[in-house]
Amino acid sequence: GVGPIVEVIDQGLRETRYGAKHKLAIVIESETHFQENGDPLQFWVWATLSGSPKATLTQLRQKLLRRPLTEEERRNFDPEREMVGQRVRYLVAHNYSDDGRVYANLISWSLAEQGQKVKEVQEKLTQTDNGQEQEEDAMEPVTSPTKDGNEEGLPF
Repeated sequence: GVGPIVEVIDQGLRETRYGAKHKLAIVIESETHFQENGDPLQFWVWATLSGSPKATLTQLRQKLLRRPLTEEERRNFDPEREMVGQRVRYLVAHNYSDDGRVYANLISWSLAEQGQKVKEVQEKLTQTDNGQEQEEDAMEPVTSPTKDGNEEGLPF
């Protein structure tokens, strides 16, 4: 999918299996997937606030900046400057819990190039017999089963 990072939320200290860690939620709003009511889907990417070279946050920041972080950037993170408003191309994988919930896990992301949204829409266009272009399933909502078997408009 493609969409902007709309917010980075400081979640404070959260207990993890490795002890308390300072967590952030990076919120991406999809331009390509929608709820049944037409609103764009949003998903959260969780990351620990860390400048370590192996940290998820460091890897994500470097992909957006398209370069390694400077020592100053490793020590200081400004989400408004670095992330909010950036359009990203992302890939998610869906995992299922024992109670039937569906979770989207970020597999990768990269900075979206200008015009990628236009290119995606153009790829969805098909030629009809009379040469007119027609868009197919541009806003078809993605659904997932809930634990009671009903479908809801949130795929993750």
